[in-house]
Amino acid sequence: MIAALLYAALVMIAATLAATSQPWLGVQLGYAAGARSAQVLAAGGPAGALPDGMVLTAVAAPGAEPLPLQEADLTPEPDGSFGRYAEFHDFLLRQDRLASLMRQPELRLIDGRGQEHRLLPADHRPLRSLPFEFWLQLLVGLLAWLIATGVWAFRPGEASARYLLLSAWGVLTFAPAAAVYSTRELALPGPVFRLLSELNCLGAFVFCSALIALLWYYPRRLGRAPLGPVLVAGYVGWVLAQAAGAFETIPVGRHAPIMLGFLSTFILAAAQWRNTRSDPLARASLLWFLLSWLLGSGAFVMLTMVPQLFGVDTANLQAYAFLLFLLIYAGIALGILRFRLFDLGDWWFRIWTLFIAGALVIATDLLLVMWFGFEPTLAASLALAVIGWAYFPARQWLLERLVRRPRADVAALLDRLLDTAEPDPRELWRRSLAELFRPLQIEMVDPARAGHRIEDDGVSLRVDPGLGQPAFRLQYPASGRRLFSRQDLALVDLLQRLIEKLMLRDRLLGEGAELERQRIAQDLHDDACAKLLTVACQTRETATESRLREVLEDVRVVVHCLSGGAQRLQDLVPQWRSEAADRCEAAEVTLTWQAPAQLPECWLSPVLTANASRMLREALSNALRHARPAAIAVRLQIEAGVLFFAVEHAGQLPEAGGKRPGMGLRNLQRRAAEVGGEFQLLQPQGGLIRAQWRLPLPLSLAAGS
Repeated sequence: MIAALLYAALVMIAATLAATSQPWLGVQLGYAAGARSAQVLAAGGPAGALPDGMVLTAVAAPGAEPLPLQEADLTPEPDGSFGRYAEFHDFLLRQDRLASLMRQPELRLIDGRGQEHRLLPADHRPLRSLPFEFWLQLLVGLLAWLIATGVWAFRPGEASARYLLLSAWGVLTFAPAAAVYSTRELALPGPVFRLLSELNCLGAFVFCSALIALLWYYPRRLGRAPLGPVLVAGYVGWVLAQAAGAFETIPVGRHAPIMLGFLSTFILAAAQWRNTRSDPLARASLLWFLLSWLLGSGAFVMLTMVPQLFGVDTANLQAYAFLLFLLIYAGIALGILRFRLFDLGDWWFRIWTLFIAGALVIATDLLLVMWFGFEPTLAASLALAVIGWAYFPARQWLLERLVRRPRADVAALLDRLLDTAEPDPRELWRRSLAELFRPLQIEMVDPARAGHRIEDDGVSLRVDPGLGQPAFRLQYPASGRRLFSRQDLALVDLLQRLIEKLMLRDRLLGEGAELERQRIAQDLHDDACAKLLTVACQTRETATESRLREVLEDVRVVVHCLSGGAQRLQDLVPQWRSEAADRCEAAEVTLTWQAPAQLPECWLSPVLTANASRMLREALSNALRHARPAAIAVRLQIEAGVLFFAVEHAGQLPEAGGKRPGMGLRNLQRRAAEVGGEFQLLQPQGGLIRAQWRLPLPLSLAAGS
């Protein structure tokens, strides 16, 4: 990290020395389209006597022929001004001639009226004369380098971090180089300008190729091929080829590879999108990275390079367009906070804000001492005061905005838990944890009886309530924007107590309801059933006795349903046969009963018991009342976990408009549907009617299941 900072400092110093080592005229020139010549925008120092707005047509040394000024002499970026390398080489020759004139002890400026203005250039350009655009481009290179080295310092072994660092090296190369030649007063020596231009091209190509390679490795490597080194080597080779004169036009030699590289990122992005379809964290990281890359580089390409392909000069936009590259690196830094790119946490942001605070204190101190002449002690005090009053509140605001922990609304969650009717504790835990922490991933795991704990350096939280309750592993809370903390463990403990109390409440409510059902069932059994049985035994009318016994049986079914106990199928079948035999005997009808000799071990719920009993009773009642057959056949079968009944007798299908038959059929259909079954009334052959229904059975070897 120290070496990276020293390297950045050396680059900044070298760029500043290259800019200040040139002769200083003290004039800021621009091109006047109306006069088709150069124009003085501002003057000072050696050129302080020149009025603003004066038109300059040529420069000359004493006793030498004047050299006319051209529009191309003032271009800040030749890549955006010339279409062919031959034009660029001519431009370098003119720059070299102008630079030679500037190094003369005396320089003469010729205005639009042919008058000469004598000027004595200074040997060196003062630091304060460097324009804002110069420092802006240096700042872009420095910030990109610091962000990338901050990521690489914590993950030096990852290919993605290395290529991010390499891309930042490219920015640290092309931005300072461009800062020197794009903010020159008038000219630079030809060899110096050529070197700076080639460094600018090299840095841009390395930046482009490294970020393309980064998409090959991040968030997941797309293949085993060493695409990164091959890509970077290919781009560097292209730089050497264009420098050696392999191409005739600048758009082909310098612009086309960057455009093709930018377009290739869409292909790699699509491949990464497909490669991360099963990893929501990697997908979220990819989205944030692509937003930063495509927004920053895409805007730069659209604003500067695309117009150049159509002959539009965008050279004057270059210094400010470099700010767009900061979107890439700033976006990656925000991505580290939001989705932890390269597996870093929010402490990365805190470390760098503290580092920036120290650097600002030192820079402010030096500024006050060197530029404003303050005493060192006073300057240090003022620097601390300025940074303390200005920077630290801004830092705290950023921390609260970018790194704050989202506060879980426990009160709202408690209200929803109190209103919940979720009987499954697993689903209740899952919904509550998802709402409380909003993790990117949540999965059920085997209980370990180790309690709640934070794993993977805060990436995961294991929730293990114990006591037979489910265990979960949560990963990346708040949609991947933070890590788990000790406060989250306290929240889980609170949630566990809430869920345990809710389950206790539901259990007590269920037990109370069960006790009330038992009381009602006991009262019906002791009072209503006893009285009905007494009346049935005392009556002398056979029909009345039969009806009373049917009512008594219905009451017994209701009592059984209220009691809540399941009954064995082996016990129910004999009861059904006995009741059917009694009713057929009373009606002088022959009963044929067919049932398996061996029945499976099966327990019927109270609802299924009641519906099965009532459907058999209703089918027999329909047959005895409406068809009055001489014989009835009842067949009972077990088919793949389904209880099958068939009641068959002589007769005709009831008419659709018949009131009593229609009501009976609807009752049979409704009762079958209540337990997930089906009822049918068929006439398999002339003169026979078959009522049949299928009811699903809960098969189990354990009693009461």
